[in-house]
Amino acid sequence: MDDTQAVPAPLHAESGSALDLDRYMLTGENEIRQLLRDLAEHNELVTLYFGSANDFLLTSVLAVSGEAVILDYGGNESMNKRVLTSSRLIFITSREKIKVQWNASRIWRVNYQNRPAFCVTVPEGILRLQRREYYRLAAPIAKPLVCNVPVDEEGKQKLAFTVSDISIGGIALHGPVKQARFEIGKTYRNCDVAFPGLGNLVTDITIANVFDVTMRNGSTTTRAGCRFGELRGKNMMLLQRYINQIERERRERMARFA
Repeated sequence: MDDTQAVPAPLHAESGSALDLDRYMLTGENEIRQLLRDLAEHNELVTLYFGSANDFLLTSVLAVSGEAVILDYGGNESMNKRVLTSSRLIFITSREKIKVQWNASRIWRVNYQNRPAFCVTVPEGILRLQRREYYRLAAPIAKPLVCNVPVDEEGKQKLAFTVSDISIGGIALHGPVKQARFEIGKTYRNCDVAFPGLGNLVTDITIANVFDVTMRNGSTTTRAGCRFGELRGKNMMLLQRYINQIERERRERMARFA
């Protein structure tokens, strides 16, 4: 494969500071192998990031054999040598609109079907992120969402915050943030978000960032970006139903004015 640094990288690495990524991690050995074989069968392009400067080259999975993942060798030998000496390797691709990412700390050269190839061990985990999982939906102004956050240890004192945007991974709040004394990294238990006509989402949130925002009318408010705790079952279904409903309503409004 002919790779140069001028080729644009299609995807970038996800950071654990942006989302709680553990919930999206595929760890079953059979499932991991099947996904890698699927990438090979459909010849999906893989971006291999390496080194501390986020250099990259383009490759693809050729085969999965025993504990080894065989990948296409680069066309630039100088870059190949740098890859082979790197201990920081991130592989990123997508399959059926799902982002796929895994890491490795060692890579070596092998011969595969009478030509050079890269080889790494089968990873213990692969990150799978659907687009909807990191797409943030702006909450409707006409029907604002309210999140009630218990701010005392007993959970009796609650403050109401307006939801700015929401996704499967987290939520952004604005309101009496300074009064709540939000601290980055702190978790607040049993927060309640009422979805009109659908029900209440009760979940933990962890503060990821806090910053001031200037509104359109010139006033200033403080906004907090939060990560959801583990969402499963009814909570996950409820959140997905709400996001689907808002997107459907917006499409219908746009169609009426088209």
